[in-house]
Amino acid sequence: MKNYFYFILFLMSFTVNLAYGQIGKSKLYLAIDDYGDVAKAFLKKQGNKGVKVILGDKIYPDKPDLNQECSVNTDTIAKYIVQAFPDKSAHGIGVLDWEGRSFDILMLFPSNSPVYQFVLKEFLKAIKIAKQIRPNVSWGYYGIPFKKDNFKSVSEWKHGNDKIAPLLKSCDVFCPNLYLYTPSNLDVSLDVKESIRLGIKYNKKVYPFIWQRYNGKENGEYKFDVMLKKDFVDNYAVTILKTKFKNKKVNGVIWWSYDTYFYLHNEEVFLKEAVDFKSFMKKYDNTIIDYSSGIIKAYK
Repeated sequence: MKNYFYFILFLMSFTVNLAYGQIGKSKLYLAIDDYGDVAKAFLKKQGNKGVKVILGDKIYPDKPDLNQECSVNTDTIAKYIVQAFPDKSAHGIGVLDWEGRSFDILMLFPSNSPVYQFVLKEFLKAIKIAKQIRPNVSWGYYGIPFKKDNFKSVSEWKHGNDKIAPLLKSCDVFCPNLYLYTPSNLDVSLDVKESIRLGIKYNKKVYPFIWQRYNGKENGEYKFDVMLKKDFVDNYAVTILKTKFKNKKVNGVIWWSYDTYFYLHNEEVFLKEAVDFKSFMKKYDNTIIDYSSGIIKAYK
């Protein structure tokens, strides 16, 4: 019953995934909105700039059928863009998180496919709406450019990114997904360099998404395990920030997390980390403070 009460409060409080942004003058941005009061006080003291993520069900229908998922819900996306950025003159970074079947079509279907052309048109439409409503915000898509792991070969991967040139041109920023599967694949340098290459080509800033947990394959050994601090800070986040391509680096990393959602949805890995929700929040806050402090200290 106690967890259910927290869950109701959670649903009432968060209708859009609001990130509270760049920590001070560092290159670390947070796409985290579910932390507690301790982390909130720490982040407020550091100073933040706005970065906000519009979740998928705010972009396309909440319960899409096979056709609807590919179409932008113009009323809903407009509503949540305004909610995320109430000030008409707002600046910052806005990220559209459109995943699922449509994203897979965009990534893997041939460019001459009618369904690919339709999906591409809808992705272009969504970001056009966002830029019209909040023109001073820098807009991008989560997972764009694509990551190497989703393709059979490097050549197919690079072709997949070159294929979406119209979308890359329309984005203000690039926000590739660089989540990890296991401790053995900490090296994401190829993905980082490809994103920088495309950033140079299209004159865009690059902000890869990272997560402190392994996004392991389905039922994988490391699925949802928390990364060791040294791995997350030194071998992952800071390494991404220091990686160069043609003497250029990424403009920052966006640390995403939504751990309370998984805990309140009874994911076993999360439930084992604490005896109750209050204890879980304390541990979660400490991780956010400790890991972010490590990145800020290590990368100046």
